[in-house]
Amino acid sequence: ENAVSDVTADYEILGGKLANLETEASLAIDGVIRNRRKVNWTSDLDARKKMQQEIEDKLLDLAQRYGLQLSFEAIDEILDESIAIASVRCP
Repeated sequence: ENAVSDVTADYEILGGKLANLETEASLAIDGVIRNRRKVNWTSDLDARKKMQQEIEDKLLDLAQRYGLQLSFEAIDEILDESIAIASVRCP
């Protein structure tokens, strides 16, 4: 019973930390896309690369601030999904 409550408490702390990280990451990604967006950005490889680099920097900064490790595979997946969604929603 004590072990279960310890795990639950750890999960709640981590869950809160992850929720905050997700919110900050979403806002940071949205900000980068809105600030870097220009006419025909979806077909401009340089514009997309600059967006991706800035988003990656922000994700690494957030992970460091929260004391979490983000693999480069996870970062690449977030970048790909973010750019794909933005390409549709913010062309």
